[in-house]
Amino acid sequence: MVKWGWALLATAAGCAPLAANAAPLKVYVSGAMAHAIQQIAEDFARQHGDTLDFVVGTTGTITDRIHKGEKPDLVEMTSAGLSALEKENLIVPGTHVELSRAVLGIAVKSDAPAPDISNRDALKRALSSARTIAFIDPKTGGQAAAGIVHVLDRLGITADAAKKTVYGATGAAAVEKVASGQADIAVAFASEVLPIKGVKLVGLIQPNLQDPAPFAGGVGANGSNPQDAKALLQAIISPEGAKIVRAAGLEPSH
Repeated sequence: MVKWGWALLATAAGCAPLAANAAPLKVYVSGAMAHAIQQIAEDFARQHGDTLDFVVGTTGTITDRIHKGEKPDLVEMTSAGLSALEKENLIVPGTHVELSRAVLGIAVKSDAPAPDISNRDALKRALSSARTIAFIDPKTGGQAAAGIVHVLDRLGITADAAKKTVYGATGAAAVEKVASGQADIAVAFASEVLPIKGVKLVGLIQPNLQDPAPFAGGVGANGSNPQDAKALLQAIISPEGAKIVRAAGLEPSH
């Protein structure tokens, strides 16, 4: 059975059956990989009978929760964020595994015309002509927010965008604002656009305007289910797990 926490997530095929634990397997994940890991997790739960407890947040919010004493079994966040936790001995040494890279894309409502974003000038026009732009609040400490701010700066429209931006607590929440009509266009990781109903992914932002964000996973040093957490990591990087990660709009690292 899967226990839904703040949000549900991930693991899966390709590992030997494990003994079910009385304590739930606590998995803390970023919004970028949430949808992919959720699919893997459901399969993992069916195979092994574990109860899964998930928290979805930005690297910043997950780090804060761990610093406040929460004890996840598995942590997935930006590679830099996970490395920082390793240095604090909050991740089991040697369990850091690179999982994927996320890329930014543009989303509009499903029935709206798709703007031209095929080159730098076209993307600049699309964002400049939009009445309202939605993206993740930079104050959350999310990797996508830093990447979006960088894109706007490279396009030279930071000041203009600031006047008409509405923020979401996560990338998915920002994309939801397009679905609900609160924004004309959203900038988010492609993996946070694809699961949202009522919107479409117009395309990816050109590589010369963005730097793909690397995400990694590791076993929490103070968790109660280290064996299952390790098995979960192996499921995510297994060939079948990689297919799910790729289908979710991410670039698997394995």
